[in-house]
Amino acid sequence: MTSALEVEGLSKSFRLYNRKTQSLLERLLMGRVSAWRPLEALHEVSFTVKPGTLLGLIGRNGSGKSTLLKVLSGIYVADRGHYRTAGRMAGLLELGAGFHPELTGRENIFLNGSILGIPARTIRQQFDRIVEFSGLEDFLDTPIRAYSSGMVVRLGFSVAMAAEPEILLVDEVLGVGDTAFAVKSVETIREFVRNGHTVIFVSHDLPLVTELSDRVLWLEGGQLRGEGEPANVVKDYLNLLRHQDISPSTVTSATGEMPSLDHAPIIVERLQLWDINGHESTLFNTGDPANLYVNLRALHAPKDAYIQLSVRSLQGETLLGPITVPLPEFVEGSTGGAFRFHRLPLNKGEYLIAVEVWDRNLLERYTPKPALLRFTIGRSSHPGVTGPWEIPGDWEWS
Repeated sequence: MTSALEVEGLSKSFRLYNRKTQSLLERLLMGRVSAWRPLEALHEVSFTVKPGTLLGLIGRNGSGKSTLLKVLSGIYVADRGHYRTAGRMAGLLELGAGFHPELTGRENIFLNGSILGIPARTIRQQFDRIVEFSGLEDFLDTPIRAYSSGMVVRLGFSVAMAAEPEILLVDEVLGVGDTAFAVKSVETIREFVRNGHTVIFVSHDLPLVTELSDRVLWLEGGQLRGEGEPANVVKDYLNLLRHQDISPSTVTSATGEMPSLDHAPIIVERLQLWDINGHESTLFNTGDPANLYVNLRALHAPKDAYIQLSVRSLQGETLLGPITVPLPEFVEGSTGGAFRFHRLPLNKGEYLIAVEVWDRNLLERYTPKPALLRFTIGRSSHPGVTGPWEIPGDWEWS
């Protein structure tokens, strides 16, 4: 078998009950079980993964990502289809899975190791390495129920790597915990893949998926919607969300409501980002140029209006700008303009472009709320950087 994993026609359904009976007596009196309908979480999913590949798995909540990993790890049994693996598989699928809350960290290392199929002798040999990697030396004899979610992830990831699997399944949990351990985990995964092993990684962190993955699978409604080069698949996914008004990358106010001329003299009808090739996009890399197109509409636009542009974090912190320039005068109707970013000096992450219109003294805002456009920086100039800013320059040593 030249592939690390071959999946062919996997399908899995669950029962959704319309009304659950509350007791055996109620069930006997009703004379029947609760009504239910089938929900197909996976439908005819097929793909192949080569050794030494980091496969990113993306999709909306309920798209079948976690179900797929649970089928592959043996937690669920597929209704139809089959899969084949080359070697041992280990999974880090749910927070706290494989741990007993009343046992200590020390005891849970052996418990979780046995669940992953690691012999007790091997656990004893690697015990010090597991503890050192997790950084939980001071909490080994504390019950797991007293651990934070980040500490549980540390321990689970450390034990999973000690299993030395050929295939590692990771479902979102690495987003929990402190930044230092997340960086160490990412570097460990990279080294794991460089050594010829395989990782299937589920995450809603699209910049991380874009940066880490060699290939990306996109699940939609339990079916394989897209597969291929990470940036292209993520871009298609974001475009679908935008066109279905699921993502905040369409124009909204700060409150999430569409603006109206009934409440302000000027509204921002539309914001669009276009890449250097003239295609609308919300996915860029650090340093890419981009064009922002703005459409405004007014019934009676005031004179001496100024348009203000800024780039913000998702929490609302201003990172770039604001840039404030006079707005060409127009009495009523609509007008459009464009702002060219010569280069986007932001590291990987998700950001907001905010556009609003003010009077010349910046005392009265003519738009009801800032119009927001969400976009993603998928790849940074330098791997391993943190924070929103790109720091241009290079080290030189004599």
